Amino acid sequence: MANNTAQPALQFDLEQIAAIESDRQLYAARISPCGKVIVGGGYDGHVHRWSIEGNELKPMSAIEGHRGWVTALAFADDQRLLTADSWGQVRCQTYADNEPKADWQIDDAHDGWVRDMVIDTRRKAVITCGRDRWVREFSLKDGKAANVLHHDEDVFALALSADGRRLALGDWRGCVKLFDLGTGKVGRTLVAEGFYKLDRLQDVDGLRVLRFLDGGKTLLVAGAVPTRGATMQGVPTMLLFD
Repeated sequence: MANNTAQPALQFDLEQIAAIESDRQLYAARISPCGKVIVGGGYDGHVHRWSIEGNELKPMSAIEGHRGWVTALAFADDQRLLTADSWGQVRCQTYADNEPKADWQIDDAHDGWVRDMVIDTRRKAVITCGRDRWVREFSLKDGKAANVLHHDEDVFALALSADGRRLALGDWRGCVKLFDLGTGKVGRTLVAEGFYKLDRLQDVDGLRVLRFLDGGKTLLVAGAVPTRGATMQGVPTMLLFD
């Protein structure tokens, strides 16, 4: 169950050690497993890169090849990066080379916007979700399609448990389903109240992030609780489920 009671604010001692100044708007950013490269998905269809040298971030050449906004990023290993865009394309390429090389790409992995992706190291696959209400699995080796799962709503976020046995799926209405990947059945359904709002005939969605914590004992659901429609505005919010 969700613990929605008021809790003392968490306190962190944070110190900024570096900052990225990008001349393009970025949708998302990730740091590589080797800790030497930062990548950011751009609204210009490029994957922007910076090398990490001490406390300095030095620009690298951008990775080209996408046709729309780069909306999902995940590192397959310490050499390859998975990226996806708002037109449904998924690509696998090297990320640290001066001239990155593409291993494979799928132009129609989804019908439109790919919202999120997670890496299943146990089965050596990438799992993606999108606005077409499908969750799909592709081989990390060659991009070959494997399992598929259909959902009733637009899927915005995914999370895979550390043991690779449970997949959490979060949709635009704030409904989170936990799938047992062994049986393909839903184990639990959680309702993240507040992440969906009907505003003057407009559906407004705020769920954006799912993460398993504490070795899979806790599920973090994060995003924004919408306060209005049109140009969506909301209150940044995190819920923790046992």
